[in-house]
Parts: sequence; C-alpha cells; structure tokens
Amino acid sequence: MEYSFEEKGGVLALVSPSGKVSIYFLYQPKGSKAYHGPSFDLFSEKIPLQPFASNPGGHNLLKFAARLDFNQANVFKIYESYYFIHLDNLNGTLLMLKILKDKIQTFTQFNIVAGIYGIGVSENLIFLQSHRTQETFIYDIQSHLCDYLVKVNHFEDVCISKRTSAEISLISELNIENYFVSDSVTFDLKSCSFKTVKINPTQLIDNHPDDLKIILFLLSRDNCKSKVLEKLKVSLLQLTPVKKLEVIFSTLASAYSIAKKEQKEYKRMRNLSENFQHLELTITDIDPNDELKTGTGVTVLMQSDIYFFVFDPVYKSSIDIKYFGEALFSFVHLFIQQSLRVHFSIQYLLFKVLIKLEDYIRVQKLVENGFFTDSQDIALFLTSLGKTEVLKKFPQCYLLGVDMLARLHLDEVLAQELLDQEFYFESLEIHKNSPLPSHLLKLLVKNCDFQIDQ
Repeated sequence: MEYSFEEKGGVLALVSPSGKVSIYFLYQPKGSKAYHGPSFDLFSEKIPLQPFASNPGGHNLLKFAARLDFNQANVFKIYESYYFIHLDNLNGTLLMLKILKDKIQTFTQFNIVAGIYGIGVSENLIFLQSHRTQETFIYDIQSHLCDYLVKVNHFEDVCISKRTSAEISLISELNIENYFVSDSVTFDLKSCSFKTVKINPTQLIDNHPDDLKIILFLLSRDNCKSKVLEKLKVSLLQLTPVKKLEVIFSTLASAYSIAKKEQKEYKRMRNLSENFQHLELTITDIDPNDELKTGTGVTVLMQSDIYFFVFDPVYKSSIDIKYFGEALFSFVHLFIQQSLRVHFSIQYLLFKVLIKLEDYIRVQKLVENGFFTDSQDIALFLTSLGKTEVLKKFPQCYLLGVDMLARLHLDEVLAQELLDQEFYFESLEIHKNSPLPSHLLKLLVKNCDFQIDQ
C-alpha cells in the first residue's frame, strides 16, 4: 500500500493498488475504534492493479520517480477541512473528495491534460506543475470554477491567443526531480534547493479577463476586502450581466449566513454584531480593513460595506437605472433565499429605484408582504406620492403609507398626514387613543366645523 499523512490533523490515508482507500484519524483521545474512518473505492469498476505514488514524503526522496502511468494520492488540509486528492495522470482527471468523520463526500473534479505532474496546495489553491509542457496550472477550488484560474508559463516566449485565465511568465525550469515535499514547498534534486510558493493575490490575477473569477478568488484571500468591493463596483458600472453577478451575490449571501451561524465562535463578531442587527451605520463607522472570515476561508462582506462602497456610489453615477434595479433586486432575492434580513439602507435604495422605474406593482407587493422594514422615511415617501399625479398609476400608495405610520404608532405624524388630505374625522379618531397636540387638535375641530367653547 501507498500512504499519505496529513501531520497537522493526523489524517492517514492508505491506498491499495486496486484503488481501495482507508482513512484513519490518528490524533484521537479515545480507544482504538475511534481511529477508524471511512473506506471507499476510487474506481467504480474492477480494473487491473495500477501503480500509485502518494508523494515523495511517503518514500525515500532519492528513490521517488514520477511516471505518467502513476496515480497520485494525497491528503491535504484546506482551512478547517481535510480532502483526499486523486490525480490520474494518464486519464487526465483531478478528483477532490472531502473527508468527513463517517463518510467521503465528492467535492469537485477537474479535467486536465494527461502528463506528469507535481501537486501542491496553498490555502484553497491547487498547483499542478506539468513537467511535459513546462506549465503550472493554479486552480481556485473555493469558487468551484471548472477551469484553472492562472497559468504560469515556465519559458520566455509566450504566445497568448484567446485567454480564459491570467497568464504569467516565469523562467524557472520544471523537471521530474522537482517535488512538492509539503503543501507549498518544493525540493529540486538537481540544484539541491528548496523553493516556497508565495502568493501575491493582486499580481496573480492582474491580467485576468474575467472579473467574476477575480472577485471569487479575492474573496478567499486575506486583506483583499477593499479590492473585492472595488471590483464589484466596477462590474456594476460596466453593466456585467445580472446572471453572472448572481454567482457573486449567492457567494456573498452564503458567507454572510455561515458567519451568522458561527457568530458565537468568533470573538471579533461581538464588535460587529450591530451590522447583523441591521441598524443604520454611517460610512465613518466602517473600517474597510476589518475582515471577518468564515470557517471555509471566505471573506464576509457586511451589508453596510456593500451599500456604502458599492451600491450607493453606483446609484449616484449615471448608470442604466433599469439594469441597476434588476441587479439590486437579484442581490436582495438571494439574501432572502438564505433567510437573511436585508439591511435597511439596501431596502430603502431598492424602494427608491423601483419608484424611479415606476415599478409600482412590485413596490406594492413588497410592502404588503413585509419585505420593507416599517420606517417613517418609506411611509412618508408613499404618502407624498399619494399627493401627486403618481396616485393615478399607484392608487394604493397613500393607503400603504398611512398603514405603515399606524403600525409605527407615529400618531402625530399620521394625524398630520390625514389632515393634509382633508381626512378630518379620521384624524380626530386618533385622538381617542392618543391625545394630539393642542394646535393640531384645534385645527382639526375647526375644519370639522365644530363649535369650541371658549
């Protein structure tokens, strides 16, 4: 059997030539039964025995030889989870399986060009070094993209035609005696030297043609929150198709939901809890350098961050308002799907955009279904519309505003609004349960043509 051992978590994988894999958890405080994890087969059908090579760490380094017909099997820790990675050099597949205590879960699979590869990991990035083509392919597994994010060409002349990834030139020869001896450290037997993989996120994707992939990549990197917000703003200003933006919005909503569930586990969350209570914040209350990560390593963008640094600046620009309305509604819809309450600033912005678009039917449905948090601003906006020609197109607007003021128990404001529209007796009705100021009461009585005893 070959084996691969992840020493930080004590996860051991034994691999037979037939592809039978047994997982063991060595760092256990209990008895021997607690060590046994799940077992599974890499191949669904019975096949002849195949040669496996776990990695140079499982052998005498000088005797290790990379071969095209070798299957590679490795266990890696990525953030807080463990993964079994099977690289089939000959058939060109890279399969990732998530290791759970009692089972194995298929995570993702990449199709690659057949060849001899070295494999390494840095956080959520997988490095495949092709000795045959002298290229390194970098995959961002966190974003579940089906293709590599960056291709590094290990020679001087690079001919780039149609790019689907970032392209980098790096004059550094790859050979079959260059091995990953740990997650991000390689050893070169020819030069007898160690090399470490270091990631500069901004430079790595500097010339990537796809902003969607850039944003998903940066969300999994440290100290990149400001860059993500800027890229997201630019994507909206460039009218990126809403269907494409939904992938980003869904990721943001999922991370936000996970962070709420993990709230008790993060001490820093105590200082950020106001954001989760959907209170109004000012831009001066927000530190763009303050980052919160989920257990999977994804940066959480607070809704107040997104409002102040993305949506509000885009709204104030000369953007196509119809496009912006659909993008904003998509963002809101995906947050609601995660059972999240949308921050009031974003609610109010959506309300203003829909009014500007004259999408009164959608406004009415959202108000009636309780999407908009009751507020004096929205209520007075609705009643003010009822005093204009908009009432002909949106006949329910005034009543919706009045009902909202009643739910807020803003009796004086409600009475004044009713008085302005000559609903005198309705205004006086409020006085039965909530005494109105004397000046307002006198005005109401006068308009009702009552006699007042002096």
